[in-house]
Amino acid sequence: MGEIAGKRPPVTTRERTYPLPKLGQTLGEHYRKKQAFYAFKPPKTYDRDLSRLFSADPRHRGAQPAAVFIRRHRAQVRQLVARWTGENQLTLDAVLDDMISRCRELDLRAPGFERKLVINFTILLTAKTMHALFGPSRRKWIAL
Repeated sequence: MGEIAGKRPPVTTRERTYPLPKLGQTLGEHYRKKQAFYAFKPPKTYDRDLSRLFSADPRHRGAQPAAVFIRRHRAQVRQLVARWTGENQLTLDAVLDDMISRCRELDLRAPGFERKLVINFTILLTAKTMHALFGPSRRKWIAL
């Protein structure tokens, strides 16, 4: 505050860009539209890949559930994948929710070194995201 003390404010008008009485939608409606815009139905083809990364082997019953592992690392992985793929985090949330659900249904566990699992799971989510973005059903790229 000491840096700007005594300086003239850059904006001196009291004009409001979007006055509340003139808004035509609620905040809830705005976010529902935003979610609908970015949402897509995630494919149900995760079982094979999740089973390759995690384990349903009875020997690994002592390991943490894969669903718990994904939830714990969700924010970090989602942020990384969104950053490097350009995909919206709301879309990635839908995919992660589906993966968590599949891990629960398949009773998968996360044995092994956590750091390696985080890296491999990040790669898996990136691959699935890129396939969804640029696969045969959703061509958004230009051949160079």
